[in-house]
Amino acid sequence: MNWLNTVLLILGAFLAVFVECAWETPRQWLGVQVDLLPCLVVYAGLTSETVTLALVTALGALWFDSLSANPLGGSLPALILLGGVVRRYRDLIVQDDLRVQMMLGGAASASAPGITLLFLLSLGYEPLVGWFTLWQVGVMALS
Repeated sequence: MNWLNTVLLILGAFLAVFVECAWETPRQWLGVQVDLLPCLVVYAGLTSETVTLALVTALGALWFDSLSANPLGGSLPALILLGGVVRRYRDLIVQDDLRVQMMLGGAASASAPGITLLFLLSLGYEPLVGWFTLWQVGVMALS
């Protein structure tokens, strides 16, 4: 296991959460908070060990939830599921093709809010969901 890679990915997760919470411009212009963690989890699933993936996923999700309106651990199941699926099938994925990387990142960014929404609904929370949610998921997938 390469500890430098692990430390850099964890630092990347911390910086991704910081940028998401501190950078207000996309939220003001588009009405959407850009989520960078699913793409980072896909990258960690493609390139690193299982321990590194687990650390990046768990720490990133907990940092994100501590600074958002989600309950603590609310985004953890979505990121674990995404990272686990990518890690499981990474031998079948063409990792060097830029188009494949963009499609995986877009699919992860679009599916993570849906999985989190299903998880929160199953726990009895009542998140705000409407037609504008489709716009938000679309913008996050493209970003």
